[in-house]
Amino acid sequence: MPNPFAHIELTTADLKAAQKFYSKVFGWKLKDVPGMNYTMIDVGGGTGGGMQLKPMPEAPTGWMPYVQVDDVKASVAKATKAGAMPLLPYQDIGDMGAIGVFSDPTGAVIGVNAAFWAGHPLQPAQGIGFAIPINIAKSLLPRLKDKGDAPRSYLGVDAQPLDSALTVALKLESTRGALIASVAKKSPAEAGGLEPGDVVVSWNGTPVATSEDLKIDAQLTLPGTRVKVGLYREGRPIEREVTTRAVETRVQTSPHPSSCSRKRDVIGGSAEDLQVADVPSTQAASLPGGRGVSISQMSDHGAAAQAGLKVGDILLRVGKNGIRSPADLTAALRAFKGGAAIPILVRRGGFDFWTAFTSR
Repeated sequence: MPNPFAHIELTTADLKAAQKFYSKVFGWKLKDVPGMNYTMIDVGGGTGGGMQLKPMPEAPTGWMPYVQVDDVKASVAKATKAGAMPLLPYQDIGDMGAIGVFSDPTGAVIGVNAAFWAGHPLQPAQGIGFAIPINIAKSLLPRLKDKGDAPRSYLGVDAQPLDSALTVALKLESTRGALIASVAKKSPAEAGGLEPGDVVVSWNGTPVATSEDLKIDAQLTLPGTRVKVGLYREGRPIEREVTTRAVETRVQTSPHPSSCSRKRDVIGGSAEDLQVADVPSTQAASLPGGRGVSISQMSDHGAAAQAGLKVGDILLRVGKNGIRSPADLTAALRAFKGGAAIPILVRRGGFDFWTAFTSR
C-alpha cells in the first residue's frame, strides 16, 4: 500500500528549539522557507513535512498528519458516520484544492486534502501549497470545538513577500511586511482604501512580518470587525481602516503568499532590454482602463529576464504610474534616474505580482 500521508506538520511555540531537537534526534535535513516562519523537512518518500510557529496563542501545539484523498466531502462524511466529529467539514481553497479536518472517536485530530496547488508563476509550491489554509484551520479548532462554528473573514487582496530588490525599489527599510499585488473589486480592502503597491506592516496593532501573517490575521478576524491597517505607501507610513466581512461560499483565496518569495539582488537594466505591444482588445477588457501592454520580445540575459519577466507578461504599473500603451512604458521608465530601483507590477496567468530592477 502506498504511503497515504500527503503532509505532516508540527505547530510549535518555539521553532528554533524544535529544529534543534528533531535534527539532533533523527538527523533530518531542514530548510527554512524565505519570508515565512516555516521550515521544510524530509520525512519520507512521497510525504511532505514542515514545522511552523503557532499562528495564534490558542492554536494547538503538536504534530498533525494530512491524508491525500480524492473527495474531501465524501471522506469527512464517511469519517463522521464512523464516529468522528467534523471540525472543518469542507473548505474550498480555490486553486489549492480543498481540505477537511475532523477528530476521530479517541479525540485525535487529522486532516484530509484533495489536490495540491501547482504554484505561483514565479515559483512552484514545493509541498507547502496548503500550509496557510491548514494554519487557519488549526487556529479555528478551539472555536469550532466550543461553539460549533467559526466564521472566517474576507479581505480581498493578493499579497506577496518582499525581497531585497523590492525593498530598495519601494524605499523601505526592511523586508518585513506584506506587499499588496492586487485588490479585488467591491472587497473590504477596496472599500477601506487599500491599493496595489501598499506594504502592510500592522493589523490592528499587531505587527505583520510576512504576507502569511496578513492572510492569517485577516481570515481569523471576526466578520464585521473594524480593523486599523498600518502600511507604507510610496515610502510613507499611513493608516487605513477596513471592515471585514464573512467569507462567501467558494471565494477564491489568494495564491500561497510564500510562493512569490525568492531572493534577488537589485539588477541593472534599461528600456531597451524588452519590447512590448498592445494587448488584444478581447484580453484587455479585464485590464484597468481596458488597455495594456505585454512583452513581445526581450533579451535572454538582460535585466528584465533576470528580474523574472517573460514574453507574454502584461505590465500593469511602473511605480505608481499605470501602463496603458507602449508610450506609457517608455515614459515611465525614462522618468527614473540612472541607478534608481524600478518597481513593476506584472500580470501572468491571472496572477499579479511585483518585481524590480535598477535603471542604467
